[in-house]
Amino acid sequence: MIRSLVCMCWLGAVLAAQQPQTYIVDAANGPGAQFTDITAAAAAVLDGSILRVRPGWYAPVVVDGKGLTILCDSGVIAGSPTGSTPFLLIRNTQPGQIVAVSGLVWGGGSGLHVLDAAGPVWIDGRGRPISTGDFRPACVILRSRQVVVRAYWMSGEPGCVVEDSVAVFESCQMNGVNGYP
Repeated sequence: MIRSLVCMCWLGAVLAAQQPQTYIVDAANGPGAQFTDITAAAAAVLDGSILRVRPGWYAPVVVDGKGLTILCDSGVIAGSPTGSTPFLLIRNTQPGQIVAVSGLVWGGGSGLHVLDAAGPVWIDGRGRPISTGDFRPACVILRSRQVVVRAYWMSGEPGCVVEDSVAVFESCQMNGVNGYP
């Protein structure tokens, strides 16, 4: 009886450890928020966690070496209007690390970048524009195995750069000159 109880407790602990934790990110630090910055949250939480992001203006987002799900409410804007850093940078993931980002709106910077992502990456812009203009690509994907970009309208010079990667663009509009190495 005791042995069965111990086994059930152990199994419950293992199953609970495998469930992803959900964290709230809120720039205004509203009720229930654990973080006020998306990048700080991404760095602090465990691999496989879920970030629910409330509306607000956020600094550029970096996901580095970790699988995460970032679910943005309507009105989440990230970037720097005067900066040259990407508004979304995903890099250095391992094959089992999945990154999914939904609803993040470009607020300036050099577009979205996915670099050295060995795990799957899925980015859904929900029909939002990325317009870098001044000789910066709206999208850069380098050395990444499996990237899906969905529903962004991208405009830059060049519009998009993909090298040594497998990338799928679904329901995207791309404007700009061709970029050749």
